[in-house]
Amino acid sequence: MTKKIVFWISGIFVILFLISLFSVEIKLCPPYSYSSCSEFSNMFGENISIFIPIFLFSLITYKMRNEIFRVWMKLTYIWLPLTLILVFIAPEYQNSWLPIYEKSFVSFVMSSLYVIISLILIIAKYVYTRSERTNTRSN
Repeated sequence: MTKKIVFWISGIFVILFLISLFSVEIKLCPPYSYSSCSEFSNMFGENISIFIPIFLFSLITYKMRNEIFRVWMKLTYIWLPLTLILVFIAPEYQNSWLPIYEKSFVSFVMSSLYVIISLILIIAKYVYTRSERTNTRSN
């Protein structure tokens, strides 16, 4: 996948996330809080919230070297399906007798871990490529 494709696809999902977040305010769903439309909208938003950090990192890596983008995309290829599966199988509400976390918590934790790991990976690869470029110039 190219940088441009990742940027546009993740941007579309961020827009869909915002639409699902404000579905009642933009009159997509009825104003009462427990409608099937707002439940679906909330579930959909929780499932695609991982695209927010993907969009931000696609912006960050857009002007960087392709090597950095490719390394970050390898992480994304693994992390995105893993997050979607875990959020999908997580229960909507926490059962008090089961130590299973609800969808919103799983989504938040997975997105937070993705941000931390992505930052470390991008910074490490950036520093490595800069030092590699400096070493080739001095030789």
